[in-house]
Amino acid sequence: MIEDTIKRIEKRIGSAQSISEEAREELLGLVEELKQEASELPQDVPTDDVQSALSLAEISAHESSRGERDSPLKEQAFGALQTSIKELEASHPRIAEMIARMSHVLSRMGI
Repeated sequence: MIEDTIKRIEKRIGSAQSISEEAREELLGLVEELKQEASELPQDVPTDDVQSALSLAEISAHESSRGERDSPLKEQAFGALQTSIKELEASHPRIAEMIARMSHVLSRMGI
């Protein structure tokens, strides 16, 4: 399930027309790091918090790719993502860091 969500994020970033090539390359690099980190998660470790954060990252990427500058949905998505990242830091700090970096790139775009 985590891998499927990462693939959807990758696809959305790859096809978003409102993302600059520089930001796209940076985001896709982070997606590759996420894939690697997710593949190394032990099978016996609960990953619900990882899945939640990735789902919120997917929604945030979607809202950012729409190109609407002052979308209330985008603000809500990023707010929920930030909360999820904070909760994830204790159990999966590397994944939390990568998702936070993705969020930063998307917010830095000013879309």
